[in-house]
Amino acid sequence: MFIQWKSIKISCNHCSKKFASRWYLKEHITIVHEGNLLKCELCGRSFNSHCALRYHSNIVHKGW
Repeated sequence: MFIQWKSIKISCNHCSKKFASRWYLKEHITIVHEGNLLKCELCGRSFNSHCALRYHSNIVHKGW
């Protein structure tokens, strides 16, 4: 079954980039415009998205 993504509808006030949800917009603003990288609590490595941090945790720390 093919599920179509919602149309892009939320714009960033800082750079006009568009997002499909407020969650993605909030993550974008936090990381790109506020400079807050996400830090791994186990090793201290920093990442620019929740997805990258989750991938790191699953691979390096075996899902911690």
